[in-house]
Amino acid sequence: MTIPYKIARLETRQFAIFPEKFNNQEDVGVNSAYEFSISTDQTAIRCRSTFHYFQGENVLMILELNAFFAIAPEGMVEIQNKG
Repeated sequence: MTIPYKIARLETRQFAIFPEKFNNQEDVGVNSAYEFSISTDQTAIRCRSTFHYFQGENVLMILELNAFFAIAPEGMVEIQNKG
């Protein structure tokens, strides 16, 4: 299944960095989460990506992005038919 799309917009919802908490001797961990939603007119899909970088209990960086994908009408039909 090929879905014709284009990236319509990228948006930074949140960005924070805490370099003073970074310890060069420790490993850095990352947690990520993704959410998907469809526009009410069913012409676009939004993917929200959230990343938290940390060392132990210390948060080093937070990044939350939205990517909006414009979907061609025939692509929406494919998505609805195949789930």
